[in-house]
Amino acid sequence: PCAAVVLKPSCANVTKEELINYVVEKIDDRHKLRGGVIFTDKMPLSVTGKIDKKAVKAMFLKNNTTCK
Repeated sequence: PCAAVVLKPSCANVTKEELINYVVEKIDDRHKLRGGVIFTDKMPLSVTGKIDKKAVKAMFLKNNTTCK
């Protein structure tokens, strides 16, 4: 799994390592963020207003993370 995160202004100082450690503590092993974490200003949306999964995947591939 990988995570694309949009930070609220009040949480702008959160790091990737903090998010990964939080997931390790709270979530089962199979849900660990082995694919990495990227921060974005806004999520890409499709015409219907849903998250565009292909565009999110392209963001990960562009940033050279291990998300497949």
